[in-house]
Amino acid sequence: MLGLLQYSAANAAVQAGLGRLLESGAWNRLLAGKDLEDMISILSGTAYRDAVVEAPDDIEAVERRLRCSLADRIRLPMPFLRGAASRLVDRLWRRFEIDNLIIILRAHHSREPVRRIDESLLDLGPASRMDWEELRNARSVAGVIERVGNASAGLEYRRSLQNAFHEYRRRSAVYLLEISLYITYYRKLCQSLRRLRGRDGQAARRLVGTMIDFRNLLWAYRYRIFFKMAPETILSYTVPEGGCVNVRVIQRVATGAPPLEIVRELWGDTLPGMERIEDIPVRDAVVELEIIFRRYLYREAREMLTGYPMHLGMALAYIVLLEAEVDDLIALMEGRINGWSVNRIRSSLIGDRGRQ
Repeated sequence: MLGLLQYSAANAAVQAGLGRLLESGAWNRLLAGKDLEDMISILSGTAYRDAVVEAPDDIEAVERRLRCSLADRIRLPMPFLRGAASRLVDRLWRRFEIDNLIIILRAHHSREPVRRIDESLLDLGPASRMDWEELRNARSVAGVIERVGNASAGLEYRRSLQNAFHEYRRRSAVYLLEISLYITYYRKLCQSLRRLRGRDGQAARRLVGTMIDFRNLLWAYRYRIFFKMAPETILSYTVPEGGCVNVRVIQRVATGAPPLEIVRELWGDTLPGMERIEDIPVRDAVVELEIIFRRYLYREAREMLTGYPMHLGMALAYIVLLEAEVDDLIALMEGRINGWSVNRIRSSLIGDRGRQ
């Protein structure tokens, strides 16, 4: 009975959130917009009003506001979830803390002024227990690592950064700290995933487990192709615990297996747009895989909303769809500013926007 009451309230919140997603007509108007000012005007009549009203006429500022809106709206079902379900959704949300930490680490590594940090940080409100002001004023990467553990929520981040700091200092490569944070984040996410049972566990593995699989594959290919990492390093820089992407798969990727071969072996012909990676260089195929993976998750989330509602899947589907919408808004804005055609912009979007 407690589970039914929990998900009844959570689903009411999810339905309210889904009702605030942009309708087809709004997307048609956005796609027809001439410039950033046009798109801000259109969004001012939607659920994004608070994010864009009085926004500076600057794409970076608008993107930051949209991501802040995303971070806030993702938490909509959280007050109604309990136990392992609540912890998984909270862990998903914590990636915004990782994003902020990476912004601060990069800025201190490059010795950028605090003003630049302020222009980039997401306002995460009381949901985050991190002292972002203290971290932005840390003056150095070492100072960030020292201060990040001052809040109980930051202890896991400090341990992760401490483990990578020696190699970072030796090579002066800030991406090593970023990788360390992401590995810690995804390991904790996998732990939260394993604690779920029944319909909650099935739904979480279908969406979150698949997301982790996709992330590991993309990491492994990027490490191999763009960073020229050795196979043993690639294996240590991934977290093959989500679902079907295991150690054996990562080893094959690290030693040269092409993307099309691996993806078809794991998912057959279920991924949308596989023709996009046929007969193109591996480097380009990895870029295309990102949008293919995101479209698959989007489709799975939409299908999950049509099934039995009394489980965690409804909240997870809402999160996937909301994030896809914000990412598509940002892609649309950047495409318009860069002078892309409507067809080219559509080809970069996760959802099938407008047209109706």
